[in-house]
Amino acid sequence: MVEEQPITYDNWKTILFYDKLTDKILHRHMTPNPSQEEIEDTLNEPDLFKNRVTNDDLSNIATIIMDDDENGLESSDVCIINGQLEKQYHLVLSCTAADTDGDGLPDIDGDGQETTEFTCKVVRHDDHNQVIDWSGQAEAKTTRGKLLGTVSGLFNIANGVGTFTLRSAPETVRELVVVARLAESIGVQSHRAGYSNAVRMNFR
Repeated sequence: MVEEQPITYDNWKTILFYDKLTDKILHRHMTPNPSQEEIEDTLNEPDLFKNRVTNDDLSNIATIIMDDDENGLESSDVCIINGQLEKQYHLVLSCTAADTDGDGLPDIDGDGQETTEFTCKVVRHDDHNQVIDWSGQAEAKTTRGKLLGTVSGLFNIANGVGTFTLRSAPETVRELVVVARLAESIGVQSHRAGYSNAVRMNFR
């Protein structure tokens, strides 16, 4: 008599069905071999998503496939926080300007000529020293001054790092704000992402 072997879940995957407008996870489906047919069959299950997805519209449901191991669901792109998908990365924005007046904010001359270079790094959400190998475009905005090295605010990121330059305006400004966010997203675009990092500085 052949002894029946217990089912193991090594190398299984989990298909997460989520509301792409809110990032809320609606359903989890474990499978050894994810397929489009499985996804469509799940979407067609009666009442599974009724009154759970935005506007009861199945076109608002998206899927992502994640590895399932002893540590739980794993993905290089997203993580699960309080039942919702969140990006696995953050942006760290910094500039070369120094704090010359001791107020805790970097500053440059408000003469319309001086510049400072900004570096934007894509890092892991749980380790801001670990740069992620990501390439694409990011978007920068500033409340004062002029951005250089961007096209309509967009600049390139290669291997997780991108740069742009800010030129001052001919005025004294206290606490202007420069912000950046990814214009293209891995996996899920979080509706809460907004501008992921900001630098406050002065034109003296």
